[in-house]
Amino acid sequence: MFGTLQPHFCPALLGILINLFEHVQIKILFDNRVSYRFSPVIGVLRGSILSPFLYSIYINRLPAILRQPLLLDNSFSGYIVTDLIPSLNCLLYAVDVVLIAPQEKLIDLLQQCEIHSYSLGYRWNPVKCVIVAPTIDTQTYHLYGTPIPKEFSFSYLGIPIKPGGLLDYPALIQQNINKASLTMNQLAAIGPNSNGFPPLLACRFYSQIVRAQLDYDLAISPTTAKLIQKLDTFQNSCIRRIFGGHANSSIQLMLHLVNLPSMRTCVAVLQAQYLFRSTHLPDDTLLAHLLPHLQSSSSRFHWYKLSTTRMWRSLCAPIISTLDSKEFYSLRTEFLEQGFHDLYTGSTSILLASTRPTAQVDPILWLPMTCSERSRVLRWRLGWLPGGKPKECIFHPDHNWSR
Repeated sequence: MFGTLQPHFCPALLGILINLFEHVQIKILFDNRVSYRFSPVIGVLRGSILSPFLYSIYINRLPAILRQPLLLDNSFSGYIVTDLIPSLNCLLYAVDVVLIAPQEKLIDLLQQCEIHSYSLGYRWNPVKCVIVAPTIDTQTYHLYGTPIPKEFSFSYLGIPIKPGGLLDYPALIQQNINKASLTMNQLAAIGPNSNGFPPLLACRFYSQIVRAQLDYDLAISPTTAKLIQKLDTFQNSCIRRIFGGHANSSIQLMLHLVNLPSMRTCVAVLQAQYLFRSTHLPDDTLLAHLLPHLQSSSSRFHWYKLSTTRMWRSLCAPIISTLDSKEFYSLRTEFLEQGFHDLYTGSTSILLASTRPTAQVDPILWLPMTCSERSRVLRWRLGWLPGGKPKECIFHPDHNWSR
């Protein structure tokens, strides 16, 4: 290992690394008990200072072995994206490697990975590897003679991936909802419920913790209206749970009181923010080189699909050449206010029409008052007047009033 590092370091620095990692002793603290010191037989501590150097030297050699050199023959069109795509048979992120190849070529790539590991003195773990292939693929793949597990879908960094490298959007949405539901149940047990924290504080807990799990990966997912409806349904149930509302209570009014946009609006903002950042990447990034090809309508890539989102199409795309961060955040605020204005003017709800016509937190949620007083004001604002069976009033015999 240190022989591999020797050509890249000065003797003094290499000597320090050798002393740091050749004389390592480990103690384990468990249940207030400390083990004896022991030294690792082989290997380097994961996450140590040496790991980045090993990764850059070891892993950077692998693509040169796996990828065939690009031949500049008569078939070379000169368009870098079209000519490079067939040669992109591997992707590397940190210590993870993805091989992309048809069935007959994948076996050869796995053999090349074995040879690379033997030459540098490390070893892949076949048990932690997975083959994502359709069910019709009956080929068994091996690494060091050990079969690699096969799955129809694989979750990487929380993103379900189907055969062909396609993102499984329905599975992603359901996975986000399941995680957020579990978190909401845990939070409800300690305060964010109708009988616990004030509604404004509980909604901020929801916005920072629960909704962050709902938003995961939505920026790169061209979701359908049906999937967004599932997210809105879950969010509505959480907000009703915080306010103590029933299944048919007005959710638009609750969202307006705490200035929380719908999931449909939130997805549009997240996707526009992702597109904006992709256009301001450094020139040496891969996406910056691929962007001219991805922006084409004929490419049918996710970038072009995401560019049809409401906020990007109506506000950002016309001024993309001069758009900066300050202007983008100004457009985001304008988009949120316009969304509320459309809802405010187009809604037939009398309760929503009686609220403040601005997108901000309602003062009844933060003005100083007792819990009992705030509860009464909120119930009045939400239209939850005292219930009960209507009875005749002795002073108005022609009308039935609730108590």
